[in-house]
Amino acid sequence: MIGAGALGVGVFPGDQKNQATSARISGKKVDDIIALWMGDVSDHQRAFTEQAREVMKIDQELIENGNKIQELEKDINRVDRAQRDLVSRLASIEANQESLNKHLNDLVRGLKSDNSNVHGEREDTFLLASQIDKVGWRED
Repeated sequence: MIGAGALGVGVFPGDQKNQATSARISGKKVDDIIALWMGDVSDHQRAFTEQAREVMKIDQELIENGNKIQELEKDINRVDRAQRDLVSRLASIEANQESLNKHLNDLVRGLKSDNSNVHGEREDTFLLASQIDKVGWRED
């Protein structure tokens, strides 16, 4: 049997972890201590492997989310360009509408002035026809 001090395990007064380790191995054979340590190593290896899998899973999710963010950024840039194009086209349409409105207003004003001239000419023609009728009736 080998004691804790012989295995290089220092025992300091008040150190609970070292005391627990010492109590665990004290009075045991080297083969038993190695078997204990192999069990501990196996437990730690399983825990490490499990944590490594979790880290790998999280890492994969981060990569996938990064790719999704890049795709969203591309989509945002496409939408931004489309929106700028739409704003430009709307401004052009608005300018065309203003120009059309101006031309229509000019046309309406022109028609009103033409109508007033036509109306005056019509009245003059009507008066002249009336006078001719009166003169024509007198000659009969």
